[in-house]
Amino acid sequence: MPELVMLSEADPIHETSWLLEPILPTRDVILLDGAAGCGKTMTLATLASCLSHKPDQKIIFISSPEQKLARSTFLKSQGRDYSRLGSVEFAPALPTLDGKRPLHLTFLNFVTDTIVEHSPTCLMIDGLDEMLSPGDEADTKLSREFWTSLRELAAQSNCSIIVSRSSGMHESRNYGAFTKAGTDLARFILTLHWHPEAMDKRLVCVAKHQFGPIGRQTIIQFDGKRAFLSCMPDMEDYVKPAKSPQCKTLAHTLGKDTPLSKEEAHLIGKMEEMKSKGASDIQIYQILDADGYARTRVQRLMNHRTHMTMKDTKEAMQMYKHLKATEKLEKVG
Repeated sequence: MPELVMLSEADPIHETSWLLEPILPTRDVILLDGAAGCGKTMTLATLASCLSHKPDQKIIFISSPEQKLARSTFLKSQGRDYSRLGSVEFAPALPTLDGKRPLHLTFLNFVTDTIVEHSPTCLMIDGLDEMLSPGDEADTKLSREFWTSLRELAAQSNCSIIVSRSSGMHESRNYGAFTKAGTDLARFILTLHWHPEAMDKRLVCVAKHQFGPIGRQTIIQFDGKRAFLSCMPDMEDYVKPAKSPQCKTLAHTLGKDTPLSKEEAHLIGKMEEMKSKGASDIQIYQILDADGYARTRVQRLMNHRTHMTMKDTKEAMQMYKHLKATEKLEKVG
């Protein structure tokens, strides 16, 4: 017969302590979910800059090659303390990647060695999807082992581990065993969204908190190249996140205080040219990927292009044709 144990006030409870309230608890795994190009790397750089000014903090990045340059660029523009910031590179030996071996346990051992050797208080894993993509997909058993071990490692080493993902709770459903296991086993998940009214703002929302309330929001304001955090303590001030960047005009899109550069506007024009010749979105993505453009940048710009007006599209095409003509003149000269 099952033994009945009566509940009492003496039962142990969990009290959340914070690195940065209300978005970064201590000694746990924090997932940061957001669409490609939404600004996850920029958000991690902003959080790292804030933490670098706190006493007794040591922040280490593990970034994919695609995110490494963006991270360095954002950090350079922030008010950071480099004496408390570091990075390590995950570079598995390519000969071992025979197409039949997932990289998840290799990566987990790498994370363990990094924490044991360097003792960070916060470990930021940026671009986990890209770093694991050369290996095979993990099955459900391996996926659950990975996330459980990562959570135990965070608790035992007194380290907050932040993992950014391009698939997760910001979407209407989870894709694959690995993503689903992470969502199920994580106790704290943040989602990153575009602000519905301002291109220079992002919304960080508490989407899952096993020991506390959800729905709390923090706004990241980008002032030129710098970013500032602003917590919204009152739930009555809740802002409904946007699913895509809100582009009013191309002139606004290309403004100096917005994330798009002239080069990216040129790329949008290139997409429109391929679209006019009958290429599908998948074909456009494959062509630009083969040309060496970063996948996250292409996905972000395809989102921008989808929500542009006819006037925006016309202006983008004019800029693209102008730059092509300039390039031809330079070659002739």
